[in-house]
Amino acid sequence: MNTEYEDIFGFVFKEEQEKIPKIFRPGKKGLTIGLIVIFIFFVGSLAMIPIYFTTQESSAINNLGGGQIMVNTYDDRILALQIIFGGVVVLAAIWLSLSRILEKRAFKKASDFANLAYQSQRHRNELKWQEWKMNNREY
Repeated sequence: MNTEYEDIFGFVFKEEQEKIPKIFRPGKKGLTIGLIVIFIFFVGSLAMIPIYFTTQESSAINNLGGGQIMVNTYDDRILALQIIFGGVVVLAAIWLSLSRILEKRAFKKASDFANLAYQSQRHRNELKWQEWKMNNREY
C-alpha cells in the first residue's frame, strides 16, 4: 500500500487499532484457527443429522377407539449437541465478522485522517501559489 502521508496513516491506524478490544484483533494464526473451528463444527453438525434420525424408536399407544397410534421418539441429547455445534459455528462467524468490520473501520478512519492532512497541505500550497501569482503578475 503506497499512500501519501504514510507516517500519519500508520500512526493513526495504530491508535485506532489499539482502541479495538484484544479479542477482536486476531492475527493470521487466530484467523486460521477460527476458520478451522467453523469448518469442524459445521461438518460435525451435518454429521449429527443422520445420527439423530437413526435413534428413532417407535412405540404404539392404544387410543379410546380401540386402535393404535404410532409415536416416534428420538434421542434429544443428539439434537441438543447439534444445536450446540450450530451455536459455536454462529458465534465464531460473528466473531470473525465483527473483527473484520472493526479493522475496516479503523483503516477507514486512518485513511480519512491522512487524506485530510494531505488535502490541508495541498490547500496551503495552493494559497502560497495564489499569493505568489498576485505578487508577481508579470511572470
